[in-house]
Amino acid sequence: MATACRKPKLHKPDIYVRIRPLAAEGGHAEDGTVLQKHLEAWDEASVTVGTQHLFSKGEARYAYPRRVFGTEATQREVTDEIVPGLVESFTAESTSVLFFAYGQTGTGKTRTMLGTEASLRSAEPHEEWGVFPRVCTAAFDKLAALRARGVKCRLSGSAIEFYLGECFDLLSSSRAGNSPVQIEAQSHMPAGESCVPLERPADLAPFFEKVIANRTARSTNFNHASAEHSGSSRSHAALTLTLATLDEASRDYCQTTFTLVDLAGAERPDKVKADVKGGRTDLAPEFLPSLLHARDAGKLSQQEVEQAIPIGFQTKMINFELFSLCSEVLKASECHRKGRPFKLTPMSTPTIKFLSAILDGRARLAMCVTLSPAGRNAWETWFSLQYGADLAKLHAPRIRQKAVHFDKLRKAVAKEAAELQDAVDGMAESHRYYAQKRHRASHAAEQLRRLDALQSGSCREPESR
Repeated sequence: MATACRKPKLHKPDIYVRIRPLAAEGGHAEDGTVLQKHLEAWDEASVTVGTQHLFSKGEARYAYPRRVFGTEATQREVTDEIVPGLVESFTAESTSVLFFAYGQTGTGKTRTMLGTEASLRSAEPHEEWGVFPRVCTAAFDKLAALRARGVKCRLSGSAIEFYLGECFDLLSSSRAGNSPVQIEAQSHMPAGESCVPLERPADLAPFFEKVIANRTARSTNFNHASAEHSGSSRSHAALTLTLATLDEASRDYCQTTFTLVDLAGAERPDKVKADVKGGRTDLAPEFLPSLLHARDAGKLSQQEVEQAIPIGFQTKMINFELFSLCSEVLKASECHRKGRPFKLTPMSTPTIKFLSAILDGRARLAMCVTLSPAGRNAWETWFSLQYGADLAKLHAPRIRQKAVHFDKLRKAVAKEAAELQDAVDGMAESHRYYAQKRHRASHAAEQLRRLDALQSGSCREPESR
């Protein structure tokens, strides 16, 4: 007698809200502006937005947050609430985690996720550290406990950014700019990005220094650049911790990831302005390929391309990808409720492909929505809460990473690396698939080196490109 197929248990994401204090000046200062929408009130469990209609008032109460952090909340208070459960999933429950922040530019996404730029230069734990560095320090403690039980483990960090539909390595040492990274067609995971070993708090400062220096940012009227701050992030950045473990007794190998995605600031294109003007204000999307072609031909540097593209166009691209993610979330939830397999929309951008791990259950989703209390930003505040409400509708399984036999895995990876290298050696550089094949061969060889390093107990990684 055939047995009915059980549907996997579906889980909701953990969503938090943080409200920044009013600024003394700039786009997040109170200037007396009164709009139809206004941030009315909040407590630890909800946020209320009021609406002024023609002859009446209305309000919407958002009760989906697991916790609301008000304007007086400290970094310690925020991270003590968020970090422990995510670290447990990542290190003890064999569950990968994807954590990202969403909100208007200048509302504190990067500060919440990483901390102040000054704090990230510290070689010791700092009070102003955000979620990611505190996850790192908690993971260091977990590694010590695993090693005490005879488990070999390696924690490595990587960082990529998604900018104008392309993916780049934020740890790249290339003088020509950040090296491109491919998002694999089947796994939707990055291939070819640089990795660095992370063993102690002192390893974090050089890691963050390189990420901040390489990330695309612009000074805007809502997020001014200064000596202590790079300005508004114009790309989505993904910082990933990869934990690889090898039980020497059973030869079981397991790999999980904790990925923090600092989404670029969300705002109306006509509202945000660059402090330093640059580029054509009438640039249309069809001009982008010609700029990228000129860059690839060596006629323009990546920095010149970034300056040529007006900030309004960058904002439109950011908003397009944010809307696309929300659409995929709603589609995935419907598929999981009905027991149907979820398939990502064809021709999705690399950003959406990478984030699809939350849609099919390969990663647990957690999120922080950041808000501005300034009256002039009430519409953006309302929209950010609406976006959080849409992502709160996600119902997806959580797939635990299964342990595999290390020796069998290494043999398979070694075979793949050799076959790919043979294919590259026998292919002319002018072949249309040469670059793609070479990239895959390099990625397979890198995987093999990391497996060998784990087995030998070495913390040394190959040098970044």
